[in-house]
Amino acid sequence: MSILQTMSSSCLLIIAAVIAAANAQCGPPDDARCTSWVQGGFCTSNFYTLDYRKATCGSVCNLCPTTPAAACAGTTENANCGNWKTNGYCANPGYTDAQKRNTCCRACFTPATACGAIYDNAGAITVNTGSTALSGMMPMPVPTISKIFVKSGCTMKLYNMMLTPANGSPFRGGDNFTPLVGDATTAIAYDCGLCNTDGTQTAAGGGSIVPPCTDANPSCATWQTQTPPFCANPSYSEAMKKQYCCKTCSTPVPPTTACAAIYDATTPLINSAPTTDPLGVAISTLDPVNKVVVKTGCTLILSSNPQGGSITPTGGSPIVGDGNFKTITIASPDIAMAFTCTC
Repeated sequence: MSILQTMSSSCLLIIAAVIAAANAQCGPPDDARCTSWVQGGFCTSNFYTLDYRKATCGSVCNLCPTTPAAACAGTTENANCGNWKTNGYCANPGYTDAQKRNTCCRACFTPATACGAIYDNAGAITVNTGSTALSGMMPMPVPTISKIFVKSGCTMKLYNMMLTPANGSPFRGGDNFTPLVGDATTAIAYDCGLCNTDGTQTAAGGGSIVPPCTDANPSCATWQTQTPPFCANPSYSEAMKKQYCCKTCSTPVPPTTACAAIYDATTPLINSAPTTDPLGVAISTLDPVNKVVVKTGCTLILSSNPQGGSITPTGGSPIVGDGNFKTITIASPDIAMAFTCTC
């Protein structure tokens, strides 16, 4: 074998070793040129092997582990990461991505969001719900997006040009990244809400109700009849229970009240402080009272007479408070028309 052939063989071995080493890597740090390459179709080009695309632009192309836990496997989070992040550590160019991953992987590479984050094609966050309440469908600020991050317990919806759910929507959170496909990449609007314990889904950070928190699986009622019931089964995480049976597994949380809260079905009609009028306070609806919460140490009396008349107890009154929901049954044709509450 000639010297030239030997050198050529050696070079090929070195190149192969370099490629093999690159293939073993996945995700950040991506090549600085990835943003422009993505626009040229690099991520889907068959001219490059999948391993090569992973090694060079794995994060931007959504080819690498999608969960923060997978991306941060084998790393130990420093106890000071929260303070360091606040002081700018994660954005400090004086530290490499490798250093940040080794010390504060989850703090630096998982978005801080109250509900979800949406990423553009360059891998940058273009929407972060933060702690701002959403009042419903919000316009998408960029024409194309590549992936989303949805916080555990939350649900994000993407809407296409027809304002119907886009491919894969709704996305139920598990603190994971989800690459987008089809019309989800060109979604023109979004919303993101928190699945609450009272069976509603509210905007991130509070605010108006977006849609009800519904059961995603039609078998939830059947699962609840099993032993143990699905919602009480310790083998399933709370996030999984809410993902599949949010409404069934949601337990109403009594509201804070100075004396009593009075409900029509699931709608709060009145949240009252102690009353002072001995003839009661009017319940300004003809809808039947369904349940009440009476503060511990207080007593509620529902009256079938209108306010101003004599107090005629109904619905199991007087109701002594313990801070929990109590179901109210009032025989027709009576309805609760007034109440008194004392502590």
